[in-house]
Amino acid sequence: MLDEIVKIIQIGGIGFIIWQLNISIRNTKVNTLKTEFEIFGKISEKEKAFVDEYEKLIKPNVYVDEESINPYKKYREQYLNELNLVCLYILNGYFTEKHFSQQYGEKTLSMHNKMDDNERKEYTSIDKICKKYKNRQTKISF
Repeated sequence: MLDEIVKIIQIGGIGFIIWQLNISIRNTKVNTLKTEFEIFGKISEKEKAFVDEYEKLIKPNVYVDEESINPYKKYREQYLNELNLVCLYILNGYFTEKHFSQQYGEKTLSMHNKMDDNERKEYTSIDKICKKYKNRQTKISF
């Protein structure tokens, strides 16, 4: 009789552990998605500032000198830094490739194509992820 009670308690304990593990896994996925959402929001903010400065420069009848181009360079650098960091997270498996490629894949490849060799050396994670996906040509496409 005592053996049966011990077995029931053990089975119940294992069931409880499995239940807690499932909750933990679900919470981890939710936290990862929240973090991705926040990071993607930051990228969007940096991208907007960068694009706004670019649009100021390409307006007709606007004289472009070193002083007027400095804010553009600053915002472009901030955007690339943020994008490079996210690419690093993806390469290390912290963020999902699928979500990134859906949200920023085309933009990342476009920026990569406009970079010169020095910039590609500076923003190595962007370079690596773009090369990886160009070579892969699979379902996850930019």
